Amino acid sequence: MKKFASKFGTAKILCGLLIALSLSLLILLIMENSSTQGIPLNESEKVKANYREKVEFSRDTWIEFPDFDLLYLGTGVSTGGGMHVPIKSYYFKIVKGSEENIIFWTAGTGVVGPIPFEFNDNDYIIEMKLMSSGREGEDKLGKNELSISRTDKRP
Repeated sequence: MKKFASKFGTAKILCGLLIALSLSLLILLIMENSSTQGIPLNESEKVKANYREKVEFSRDTWIEFPDFDLLYLGTGVSTGGGMHVPIKSYYFKIVKGSEENIIFWTAGTGVVGPIPFEFNDNDYIIEMKLMSSGREGEDKLGKNELSISRTDKRP
């Protein structure tokens, strides 16, 4: 019985270490893809965009939305959720004044749809591949295009 308990405890420890290692590798991948080299610091290098419209993104251009600025950081691949299928995610940094956050979009295991996010107590969705929010039908988005919509009610 002691032998079984010892092995069971070791399995839990190894499982926990594996999860911690996986998360650490994912964080390192995100940090590597979000290198600040080439990030424009000049306000004139921003592209203005409105909600519910297509906008092109790249790693070296800030996109200025009405409530925040957005910068594409890069992609990462994970096999999270107990699945062994690689899942590609696109990571973005959003900034307004001293507030900042990292958001992402992914098709997950194949469902192409909007991904909700919150920033500064407001609700938004980010769409890639297909844009359907607030429109009749769907519009295809290009390889480096996205659309962001604000989904909460403005005061």
